[in-house]
Amino acid sequence: MNTTSDAGSLTRRTLLAGGGVIALTAVLASCFPAGPSQPSASASPSPSASPGGGGTAAPAAAELTDELIATFDAAVIQAFEDFGLVGAAVALFQGDEIVYNKGFGRRDLSTGESVTPNTRFRIGSNTKSMTSLLIAKYVDDGLVTWDTRIVDLWPDFVAPTPELTESLTLHRLLGMGSGLAEPETIEFFASGGGVDAEQLLRTIPYLEVISTTYDDTYAYNNTLVAAAPYLIMLADGTDPSELEERYARDIADLVFTPIGMDDAVFASDPRPYGGEFATGYQRDLEQNAERSPFVSIGGYGPAGMVMASSTDMARYLITQSKSGVAPDGTVVASAENVDRTHQPGVVVPPDAQNALPSLLLADTASTNYALGWFDEIFNDGQRMLWHAGGIDGFGSLMGFLPEEGIGFVALTNYEPNIGGLFNFSVQSSFLDMLFGLNADLPATLATVPATLRESQSEVVASTTAVDEGATEPFLGLYSDGFELARGGEELELRHDIRRMRLRATGPDEFVIMNGPSAVSGRSVALSTDAGGSRQMTIDGFPAVTWLSGD
Repeated sequence: MNTTSDAGSLTRRTLLAGGGVIALTAVLASCFPAGPSQPSASASPSPSASPGGGGTAAPAAAELTDELIATFDAAVIQAFEDFGLVGAAVALFQGDEIVYNKGFGRRDLSTGESVTPNTRFRIGSNTKSMTSLLIAKYVDDGLVTWDTRIVDLWPDFVAPTPELTESLTLHRLLGMGSGLAEPETIEFFASGGGVDAEQLLRTIPYLEVISTTYDDTYAYNNTLVAAAPYLIMLADGTDPSELEERYARDIADLVFTPIGMDDAVFASDPRPYGGEFATGYQRDLEQNAERSPFVSIGGYGPAGMVMASSTDMARYLITQSKSGVAPDGTVVASAENVDRTHQPGVVVPPDAQNALPSLLLADTASTNYALGWFDEIFNDGQRMLWHAGGIDGFGSLMGFLPEEGIGFVALTNYEPNIGGLFNFSVQSSFLDMLFGLNADLPATLATVPATLRESQSEVVASTTAVDEGATEPFLGLYSDGFELARGGEELELRHDIRRMRLRATGPDEFVIMNGPSAVSGRSVALSTDAGGSRQMTIDGFPAVTWLSGD
């Protein structure tokens, strides 16, 4: 199926597919093939800018005055309207105080309940720095050091090469410069919930080796981050069957409780925990907002399974900015070990997987990865530690400026494609009002939804109803956990608890009409090889083979 329009125009696959920060690179590059207009003064990064704010210009002092907060509030309200969100929560902190904390829209469309500062959202990969903070506490307690070798924690550990088996350390698992890479589809398959902690550890030997030198090449890796706390627990005597339970208990007792994160839980589904929670939503290609299922990521939990409110996240950021001291003065972890998680490591190139697209970096001098944080240095010398998160129906973004003691968090219950754009618009408004950074980005990003709608409308117009007779032989179970089935009058692509509708674009070609950003809008092709084996190919995924059916 040909999904590319004329040269220079939007590419359906890159425009419609992806999730979280991955989606931003594809979507923005497609919407602005020549790049949006930016002030010429900020086009080139300062060559002397360095981690810690060592740019050529002295960073401006920041203060969140009432006037600035009112300006910021107006910008958030405008962005909420521009991106057509369902719900959001946004907070700012300064020093050890939350100075702005507000809910917007609805946490559930069917009930009409409003978002408040205590509404739980799934925060996805913003869990990673919490895992690093938990490990900082383990280091304080003498269980490990940052440089403890993995093979010394778990004698059964095997990496893809003998050299990596001997050299990988805890620090290297967390820093995204290990030299090991995951397939780009990992975040979709991880959300099937079928891999437990012990199984996850045994996938490490099969990761791709992309470099033999530590911190030479950036490669975002959920598997290694999730593995890190499990390996410590194994060495501490935890049974492999109890690793996820131990993590849930420790993150609550050692991180959430001392910080005062009263709404935070480590779980995929908020419903058993009571209280306020947001339902996630995804917009299908026909612009209908649909509920997202609460997919489980199983053993990958330490890389992305926390749920928290904006109040929780603001308290968490205060603790990080104060090097491990919670808002009430409780020491969560030592300054030495918390600051270790903030130290920049591998260079993060623009447009890399789970990195910022270059179109958002006009005022940026450099970006590195720390331990659960992106370390971004701006042309004026300002330094910001930040991270984003995305999972079905939710997008999140948090960040703080260590030298200024201020920061922000934005949470949305809207698929991470558009929800992520809202979050970065909020971040840009925050940086603009304080330092004049990223001043043009909110207006630029606000043009994206209309472009997406136009492209999606073109896709919908090109579809027809599915021929039931032609697809009947292909119904059934496929490898990698996929199923092709009838859902009433619809042809559905299923994976775990996800249900994705298909419409025909040709005799044996289809488009996914809904579902998570990782697959919505992608093409699907059915075929039979020379040996008679039936196959299904989803654009961007390995082909899967028919296993059984009625």
